[in-house]
Amino acid sequence: MSGKVTSMSNIKQMLLLLQASKGIKTIAGITGISRNTIKSYKVRLEKMDASIDDLLLLDDPVLESVFHR
Repeated sequence: MSGKVTSMSNIKQMLLLLQASKGIKTIAGITGISRNTIKSYKVRLEKMDASIDDLLLLDDPVLESVFHR
């Protein structure tokens, strides 16, 4: 579904699963986020100078600005 906004709870769940070294297919199955979206979020994470722990501490509006550009 193109253009669908991913909820912050799903993004936080995705971050926790990435931190636990789960695969993209597994994360997609658990969260309902498409594999392509997870891949694009993962690329953004790799370019950032912040750890997943740091991101999980952010307030939802700030975290949203990171992923919903």
